[in-house]
Amino acid sequence: MLILFFTKTENSVPKNTLYYRALSYLAGLEYKKGNYAKSNYQYAQVFDKCPKLRIVAAYSFHPQEQSDWNQSLAMAKNNDEKIALWAVQGYYNDEVRAIQNIYALNPKSEHLEYLLTRLINIQENKIDKSFKEQNALKNKQGIKDSINQDSIKVVMAIAKSKNTSKPYLWNVGAGYLETLNGNFAQADKNFDTAESKMPKTALAINQLRLLRFINNLSKINKITPSAEKTVLSDLNWLYFELPKENLENFRYENATNWSKKYLAALFKTQKNNVMSELFLKGSDFYDNEKDIVNMKAFLSKQNKTAFENIAEKIYDLDLDKINKYQAVQATFANKIPDAVSFMEQSGDLQYVVLYGNPFNGKIKDCHDCEHAERQKTKYTLIEFLSTVKLMQDKVASQEDVFDNALLLGNAFYNISHFGNARVFYEGSIIGYGSSPYEFKDTFKNKITDCSVAKSYYQKALQAATNDEQRAKCSYLISKCERNEFYNKKYYSSNNWWNIEDDGIYFLAWNGFKNLKNNYSNTKYYKDVIAECGYFNTYVNQ
Repeated sequence: MLILFFTKTENSVPKNTLYYRALSYLAGLEYKKGNYAKSNYQYAQVFDKCPKLRIVAAYSFHPQEQSDWNQSLAMAKNNDEKIALWAVQGYYNDEVRAIQNIYALNPKSEHLEYLLTRLINIQENKIDKSFKEQNALKNKQGIKDSINQDSIKVVMAIAKSKNTSKPYLWNVGAGYLETLNGNFAQADKNFDTAESKMPKTALAINQLRLLRFINNLSKINKITPSAEKTVLSDLNWLYFELPKENLENFRYENATNWSKKYLAALFKTQKNNVMSELFLKGSDFYDNEKDIVNMKAFLSKQNKTAFENIAEKIYDLDLDKINKYQAVQATFANKIPDAVSFMEQSGDLQYVVLYGNPFNGKIKDCHDCEHAERQKTKYTLIEFLSTVKLMQDKVASQEDVFDNALLLGNAFYNISHFGNARVFYEGSIIGYGSSPYEFKDTFKNKITDCSVAKSYYQKALQAATNDEQRAKCSYLISKCERNEFYNKKYYSSNNWWNIEDDGIYFLAWNGFKNLKNNYSNTKYYKDVIAECGYFNTYVNQ
């Protein structure tokens, strides 16, 4: 009934959006009935005549076999209908062939421009943009090898013909493809031709400038002062001026990211790790002490070149963040005088306030609970480290060894993943996260290691003068033993999800045994039974 009604009324209604929506419904019915050739023929008409429905028509157009496609072509009553079919077919399959056929039928067809962008996008998607080898020359050769040479020939031929509706677009497209192909001189010629013919709109001018920049940067195989000058102005424009302009429909972000990777790869090849890091942050740069020293020397340098100033501006780390990172590293290594020195050079970062009291040692680990508690004294990072240094000095001079060793154990425990002071180690270099798995292995191992805390609890145990003190030390030691158990069983594994559940969630750690066997008469023992389910289970087994 629907098909019959449409056939009777189609010549008496205006060919507006409503008409083409009805035609798309009709095409859907034909597809459901298995009439694929007719369905695709009708969807092509919708695609051609109704821009609002082009996405729907393109997604619905699906020749099942080559015979369906041939039948659809045979249904076309004129060149416009053939072009419409080729335009949709080119979206799915062999855009080069579609361009050739449409160009032969009508060189000024608007669908040619859409298929040109489609062709270029497909070529771009074949490119490996990862720079896995960190070698610009290899990456450039890989790009050239991935480009379809037939695509370049077709686009170049059409660009030379100058008989499309927008010849400058074909010269721009040809120039970009030649850049990817490594033919930089030819790319320059195409861009020059495009510039002489293109409209002087902000979008067109900036697009051409961006492609010229990509071509010019691609020419560079080694960073030298003269090579830097060729792209200096465009780098300033791309990194700092463009983001402020907010040009509509102008996408430059991919070019920005590519340029940073390319420059980083060039500097990496030249053994300039600092400049390579500035353009593209690496995951392991700050694992190397020599690189850290060199980076700090660079950031402290007063007479930077214009190119170096650009690199520094786009880098999201500064001396303060690096010094804070070094302070954290020194703290985990229990080199507190060094940690204090680095932290004092971290600018305002040293005044970050810890959310909980880092010298408290609780039965249960609950950093949110401790953050919510009222604190009589709030510690900044530098105050925390200075206090730790003071306590260490007292332990070294045998002054109040129990109290100071206990507080030091709590301090080192709380700056671990299990404590209330994770903010101490979190930052731009180490990272942020509520799970150890959110950190790379070198940091994951440090933030889950409680060996320094355990050593201070053991010192406190040796200096204890009564059972209440000994009970507390025994339990706090068992917390470190528990975390070590978790580290080995879970956190040290790179494939946590495949760990079999053996039903063992805690062990009879030495701290548990000592507390149960020797200090069951203490108040602290009762407090632990009330708060620690593991210990309560152990006692009642």
